[in-house]
Amino acid sequence: MMNNAMNKIKGYAMGMGGNDLYQNIADYGGAAAIGAIGQQGMNMISGGTDPNPFLSGALMAPALTSAGRLGRGMSSRIGSDMYEANARLIGDENAYQKAAFLGSAASLGAGALTSGYNTVAGGADIDNNIPASILAAAAPLTAYLLSQRAKSIPV
Repeated sequence: MMNNAMNKIKGYAMGMGGNDLYQNIADYGGAAAIGAIGQQGMNMISGGTDPNPFLSGALMAPALTSAGRLGRGMSSRIGSDMYEANARLIGDENAYQKAAFLGSAASLGAGALTSGYNTVAGGADIDNNIPASILAAAAPLTAYLLSQRAKSIPV
């Protein structure tokens, strides 16, 4: 019984889980935990702002999930079950997952730029999560509006 549970956990860790909902929970949850741990580590080693690690983890989860799926797919042999499972996960992303990825990527950029500004501004202490959250919300909406604009322009 314990061996069967370990095999299921291993399958989800490799992106080959049998249930897509559980696979998404494993991927996004693991990515959010990595993001939160990374932010907390940054908070401990830098003496500046102290962004909320849980918010940072949530903002980073879609981008880290996509990167993890791409990495698992690339690390496996083309034609293998692991490659096919991860290629399907990447290809099956719906509009909401794509929007979450765009928002997450924008938030990562905004957080990095804010950290850079805090470093070179000599004492500025702007919370990274403020501009990151604003761009995370704006990026999917902007992408949607641009896609609608492209559809409405006659060629």
